[in-house]
Amino acid sequence: MAKKISLLLNSAKSRLPARGDIHFNAAIANAIVGDNNTISIKQNKSVKQKYPPGCIGSEIVMTNYVSHLIQRFNEYKEYELGKGKVHYAVFSSLLKKQFKIGPTRSLYHLPEGKFADLVSYIQFRIDGTKLARIKGKAHKNYSTFEEYEKGHG
Repeated sequence: MAKKISLLLNSAKSRLPARGDIHFNAAIANAIVGDNNTISIKQNKSVKQKYPPGCIGSEIVMTNYVSHLIQRFNEYKEYELGKGKVHYAVFSSLLKKQFKIGPTRSLYHLPEGKFADLVSYIQFRIDGTKLARIKGKAHKNYSTFEEYEKGHG
């Protein structure tokens, strides 16, 4: 029995990895290294900007205003077609097609110089809905960018 235990212990030691240097690819403070330690390293990753500078998406107020207008259009369209019958992606796809945006890009990749054109087009589409026509020209269907910016900027 003692011989069997000795044999098992010796075979377990032979399976252990050889000790060597441990290299970390991060700044480490107070590292403790041992046979049975669990090591977790937390690194701060740099934040990669989703939209390049100069695009609508890099300006949060512009991005939010465009989203607000699209949401407003969808609300007006729901009145026309009925709740649950609006295919929300259709309007965004139409906008991408109208402004010649590639399939791997979004509206927010448009240059800031195209912001006024995009906003005007969405507002035109809102004004063309059945609900906007019913409410008439005296009713305000959406806030202007300046009004939106004051309230959300």
